[in-house]
Amino acid sequence: RYAQPLYRAAALALERRADALFTLVAVGPATRLDAAVGHAGEVRQTLAEMGLPEDQVTETNWSDPETAGPEVHLYVR
Repeated sequence: RYAQPLYRAAALALERRADALFTLVAVGPATRLDAAVGHAGEVRQTLAEMGLPEDQVTETNWSDPETAGPEVHLYVR
């Protein structure tokens, strides 16, 4: 369900700056961080399938006890 909005957002960012850099952040409580990392990998794969070069995407994770469950945040620079 996220693929179409992700594609639109990435396309708009790349329209404005072809060299835009994308940072995926897997966020979740320590007990669910592995799930968040897995979801971030899926988002990274989706971006690759859209044709986004791998060198424009970085990935990191952040453990946050305040988070109810696994999340993936995407930042564009």
